[in-house]
Amino acid sequence: MFCLRPALARVQTSIVAITLSLFLLGGCEHAKPVIFVEPQAAAKAYPLLVVADVQADPGVKIPADLLKHTKDRLITKFREAGFTVAAEKPSDPKQDFLLLDPKIHRYEAGSVLGRWLVGFGVGAATCALEVEITDGLSGAKAGDAAITETEQAGGLLSIGAEEYIVDRSVDSITKGISEKISKPKAGG
Repeated sequence: MFCLRPALARVQTSIVAITLSLFLLGGCEHAKPVIFVEPQAAAKAYPLLVVADVQADPGVKIPADLLKHTKDRLITKFREAGFTVAAEKPSDPKQDFLLLDPKIHRYEAGSVLGRWLVGFGVGAATCALEVEITDGLSGAKAGDAAITETEQAGGLLSIGAEEYIVDRSVDSITKGISEKISKPKAGG
């Protein structure tokens, strides 16, 4: 006689596994940054990158410690990519450098409860980050990079989205810029 019990147990296990993975992982929208660097600046191999203080557009409410965290993460990620990075402009007026001026145009921490219970974009966490790239000596604009990251769906991994939405934006933008500009030669 055919018994349905093992088949039903497998179906129940599958449903539980799918539900649990959706609950734990949630969903998110991973954007690609839009990056343009002037060809001359891309080829120059600046000896120093300077990351300016992160600014937020008027009306954008973002905690000051998150602005500092954003700058620190930019510095760390560019160092990991092999660049010499500073938080301040060099004191030597003849020192060549590339200035990275980050701005947050939009930031919404969102709601974990909204993302998890409702979904469909309710409670989404969003960060729109732009980095203006300028030649430090001439003051000429050397490029621009921008990204908007959104965490829309719920799940346990969306807890803390107010910080990691910024981290994902920084990680994507530093990776993109690092791929577009030349690194100085070792020892030079």
